[in-house]
Amino acid sequence: TIYGLGGCGKLALALEFAYRALARHARRLVFWVPAISQESFELAYREIGIRLHILGINDDNADIKKLVKETLSLSCLGDWLMIVDNADDPGVLLGTTNSNPIPARLSDCLSHSNRGTILFTTRSRKAAGDLTQSSVLELNDISKAEARQLLARRITKQALLNDETAVDELLEILTYL
Repeated sequence: TIYGLGGCGKLALALEFAYRALARHARRLVFWVPAISQESFELAYREIGIRLHILGINDDNADIKKLVKETLSLSCLGDWLMIVDNADDPGVLLGTTNSNPIPARLSDCLSHSNRGTILFTTRSRKAAGDLTQSSVLELNDISKAEARQLLARRITKQALLNDETAVDELLEILTYL
């Protein structure tokens, strides 16, 4: 789980992780699941089911979360990465769903396959601890000096760094991200 204040780079780090995972294993599947609400989670799971061509995913009474979880648990599916983004409210993943008469937590719908990895992003330290107690990375804002160093490493025309006022204004506009 990656956690930190909004704008500190959680999304950028998750995207970089996904791109590097794909670079190492081109056949790896990457899924993006927003956990803003139970509805957004369930819609993403339906989309995963459609993309994976899961039989019965479009049936009116289909248990979408169960079908996707079972499919992701299959070793023949291959390696996959699921990024569960904006898991800020512990009640969304760790609470019970309203749509199912049998109470079930959305976190119980996450596959625990040896072929899969789940990465959470959240603004909440409590949610981070509840989701993955031993695997938590806190991101903090970087300082002006660190942002300047990062820009210097990434910019292709080093001469642009000579105008310190312009560089400072740019970094301020970007809030040192």
